[in-house]
Amino acid sequence: FPSHDRPIINGNFDVWQRNTTGSTPDGVSTYITDRWFDFVARDGGTLPTLTRSRQSLSPGEIPNSFHFSRLATNGAGTSLGSNSRHEYIQRIENGTRFLCGAGRQITLSFWARSSIAGKRLGLFGFQAYGTGGTPSGGDNFTGSTITLTSTWTRYTYTFTTTTLSGKTFGTNNDDYIELRFGIVWGSTRATLYNAVGAETYVGSGNIDIAQVQVCAGNVALPFQPKSYDEELRACQRYCKVLSTVGANEQVMYGNAISANEAIVFRQLGSPMRVPPTITISGTIDVDYTTVNSVLVAVPSATYTSVQRSPDIMRINVSKTAGFTAGEAVQIRLITSTGKIIADAEL
Repeated sequence: FPSHDRPIINGNFDVWQRNTTGSTPDGVSTYITDRWFDFVARDGGTLPTLTRSRQSLSPGEIPNSFHFSRLATNGAGTSLGSNSRHEYIQRIENGTRFLCGAGRQITLSFWARSSIAGKRLGLFGFQAYGTGGTPSGGDNFTGSTITLTSTWTRYTYTFTTTTLSGKTFGTNNDDYIELRFGIVWGSTRATLYNAVGAETYVGSGNIDIAQVQVCAGNVALPFQPKSYDEELRACQRYCKVLSTVGANEQVMYGNAISANEAIVFRQLGSPMRVPPTITISGTIDVDYTTVNSVLVAVPSATYTSVQRSPDIMRINVSKTAGFTAGEAVQIRLITSTGKIIADAEL
């Protein structure tokens, strides 16, 4: 769980397990940075090309930071709808129960800049009561809007949270606070940010964010960096990635239970938040493959995630034929593009 007094994870943008760059497509929550996701909805019209990436700061440029998160756009977008949005979001696990309530406040601090003249950035918060049973609907925090400049600037904003009186929490114990940086908003969403009018990407350029911190109360305390090891362990409660920098790395092991099915496992070490969903990225038989006991590839297999535990990764491998019941089986990552991702995000 995150610390309740400084609950943001990976606010220094050091951990990028999935990749250090990627696109942000329309209509889906896209995790590239650990613990942060982009959500884009154009509501009609055409999006520009959007790329999220990790960038490095010059030494001493922002004290106690080495990396920052960049969104690059090649234009403003055209005819985006009144409900359009692009938000950069982190969900703080159990933030509602521990940080919210009548008269309670949380203070956001961060550094930001943009090479796009006049680019506005919205600040918005949301407290959700979780899932399971009949939880209450979520509540918004009143937000704010800033106009970025081309120079790194530190900003702070204090949100006032909503009362918990009369609310019902979900039985799955997965309530959260959602903190959002608004990059684009349509006219119907402007009030969330206390903004006048809609905001597009405005033009070609970069929007950069660094050193994000949230503190309980109305004071932005000095930023407290964490070691990479500490930050990685916190991120891996929500996502763990198996990858390789070499070729033919053996990452999961198991046994065939018949001529056409094998079960492979991998211990995950510390438990994840919930039993994760497993996905494999890359091209089968190019970036990853399964091999049998004599190290012969079993091509064109089908991989199915079957999870029953937060600390064991399990995949069923199916094939019309190619296995011998009882033999040892491995999944191998052939290239650095191949990755096995265990996802337990909120």
